[in-house]
Formats: sequence, structure tokens, C-alpha cells
Amino acid sequence: EFSPTGRFVYFASRDGWVSKYDLQSQRIVAEIRVALNTRNLAVSQDGRWVMVGNYLPGSLVVLDAAELKPVKEIPALGTDGTLSRVSAVYTAPPRKSFIAALKDTKEVWEFLYEEDPSFTPRRLLADDFLDDFSFTPDYRYLLATSRKAKGGQVIDMQTGNSLTDIPLPGMPHLGSGIYWTRTNEQGQEQQVFATPNIAQGTISVLDMNTWELITEISTL
Repeated sequence: EFSPTGRFVYFASRDGWVSKYDLQSQRIVAEIRVALNTRNLAVSQDGRWVMVGNYLPGSLVVLDAAELKPVKEIPALGTDGTLSRVSAVYTAPPRKSFIAALKDTKEVWEFLYEEDPSFTPRRLLADDFLDDFSFTPDYRYLLATSRKAKGGQVIDMQTGNSLTDIPLPGMPHLGSGIYWTRTNEQGQEQQVFATPNIAQGTISVLDMNTWELITEISTL
């Protein structure tokens, strides 16, 4: 992940090392180990913070982006008492927050980082476990596949409500999906989301207003 200016790039290795590389001087300027098994990291929109999501131990670690100094370690402990792995953590620029999904308990966490953040999670309860997921361009909705075979779920980040069993059977790869606006048959603008389905060899196209399936395109 890059700093807002593009000068610095932050790397996370699978064995828990986080490095800050200066593209101008072409050297590593800071490095720290935060876990034994790390999933990924995110950089805040204002460039002040780095949040790292980990499998082992199941945690989120907040670092000062300037020198990678530890600010806070947050155990990924669900409301049901489960210590979970972190599926992933992302920055939501329009919301000025980090959003993390837990892998072993049905929760999404949001951390507001504007002004003087305490990095206390806002907990959103999901209807099923979150495996792969994607955000709408405005970061209002989180679209996720669950371990149910028949579909996925949509979580409204504003209200915390979730819509389950959207028509995404098989193994959709939401991280490889894309959003765009098209003109439908009635001449109206329509926002859609398309995602490949690994198990069935199709591309599923959904209407983002109703979350109904528009079509499935066979990829042979």
C-alpha cells in the first residue's frame, strides 16, 4: 500500500514483518515485526496510520505511519468470545475509517481514524462468516461471500443491516469483481457489479439497487 503522496510504499510479509520503503531514496526507512502470520495491511487516507490484520495471533495492530512505531494492538475477539483470524483490513477513504472483517466469527469492525482516534471498533454483526468480499465505490456497502453454498450477503456500513442470500452461487471471486454504470433497456442509468465465478465458469452481473441477478455470462 502507498502513502497518500505516493513517495512511500508499505509492505507486509506473510511472516509478520512490516516495512516502509522510500521510493525517492530507494531504501527501507523503517521496519517492524507485528505477528507470526500476517494477512495484509492498510494505510489511512491522511497518511498517519497503518493497520495490520493478522492470522497468528488473531489481531489488528495499529502503527504510526511515520516511523512504524506501535500504537495499539487489538485482539480480534468477537462478541461471542471467539478469538478470530482477520480476513483482511481496508481503508475506506470516504468514511475516513479502517474496515476489518473477521474470519472465525460473524463480524465486521470499523475504526474511525479522523482527528484523535481511540481505535475502538464499531462492531457490525453479519449473518454468516465472511470469506471473500468487495466494497461498492462509495464504501457504503460491503459485498461478501459466505460459507453458504447458495449465495452471499450485503452489509450496509451506514446502518449495520445485512441482506443475505444474494444470488452468488458457487465460488465467486469478489476481489476480482468490478463496478460500473450502464444504460439499461429502459434507457435509465443502472449501477451494476460483475464478478467471476470460479466453480461454474461464469460471470455474474448484479443490479446494485436491488442486488438481483441481471445475467450470467458463460466463459466456457
